[in-house]
Amino acid sequence: MLGSVDGRYFEPLVARHIGLIPARIATEGELRAFTIVSHAAPGIPVPYVAAVVDCDGTSVRGNIVDVEPTLDRVRLGMKVELTTFPIGTDSEGTEAVGFGFRPVEAN
Repeated sequence: MLGSVDGRYFEPLVARHIGLIPARIATEGELRAFTIVSHAAPGIPVPYVAAVVDCDGTSVRGNIVDVEPTLDRVRLGMKVELTTFPIGTDSEGTEAVGFGFRPVEAN
């Protein structure tokens, strides 16, 4: 990801144009804050988990996926890893993909 000091994130071409430099962000982290969303805009499936994940010192906002969105299954401090998931399909059948985090399985 590319970002600025004030926390805004930019598409890579725009970021380079305004002088931002790439920053490596860990792909695993720990769940620091979350909410289970039960009301959303029309067409957005609920419930889902909106979260802030600490990725080795960098806070990243993303949804928690691949887990039942209940307080029994989602908890502060749980270890998560970056993943991608389908978020919709346009009228031509092209699938849009988003990023989120899924729980890391305990071994």
